[in-house]
Amino acid sequence: CLQTASKARKAYSPLTHADSVSLDSENDGENNNRTNSLGKTNSLSPTLSTAAAILEMKPLWDEFHSLGTEMIVTKAGRRMFPTFQVRICGLDRHAEYMLMMDFIPLDDKRYRYAFHSSSWVVAGKADPVSPPRIHVHPDSPATGEQWMKQVVSFDKLKLTNNQLDDNGHIILNSMHRYQPRFHIVYLPPKNAPNRREEEVGNNFKTFVFPETSFTAVTAYQNHRITQLKIASNPFAKGFRDCDPED
Repeated sequence: CLQTASKARKAYSPLTHADSVSLDSENDGENNNRTNSLGKTNSLSPTLSTAAAILEMKPLWDEFHSLGTEMIVTKAGRRMFPTFQVRICGLDRHAEYMLMMDFIPLDDKRYRYAFHSSSWVVAGKADPVSPPRIHVHPDSPATGEQWMKQVVSFDKLKLTNNQLDDNGHIILNSMHRYQPRFHIVYLPPKNAPNRREEEVGNNFKTFVFPETSFTAVTAYQNHRITQLKIASNPFAKGFRDCDPED
């Protein structure tokens, strides 16, 4: 399905199915405040039934979320900060999995930043949505043991507002709100006995962390977001006030 996703997106059933799952279930009592799964365990492959994902740098994400996270989008593509990182557990050590992300609109509205009130306000209906794109982690596929041995970082993922982008970046509309989603896809062995086609759609599990939602912008609107990005991003040290000798 992944090999044909770019040519025939209808063939990629996991995300189509995940789109039908309400984000309202993200506060399910069965999930703790660091792990949030939209996967239905009663219909999952046994290799995913105990799979869990824990968001790294949660305190930093929470700090940004409290201010209203903004992410820069550019024509050339810009990496996210904070970087989306997760620690995975509960996978079958010998089974193979692919990890991926996509981004879905939080609503059908366009926003603008009201500087006099330091808040986001609705500015109208959302712009047309580009065909959804999937970012597959470059280490995919890998065994459960490999994925669980260290933190998984999506530091190669880039966001763009170029509707004609041909670099595989995630295309977003500026001044719109988005929710990142994280997916674990189990890859059954090709020669697995008694493998049924109808079971393929159950071989994925989706995780949503509400604190990672953001507004896409071409320039930061909230000055507090700018200050927090500079203070916490190691690659933004050139913007800090420091001694020239440092």
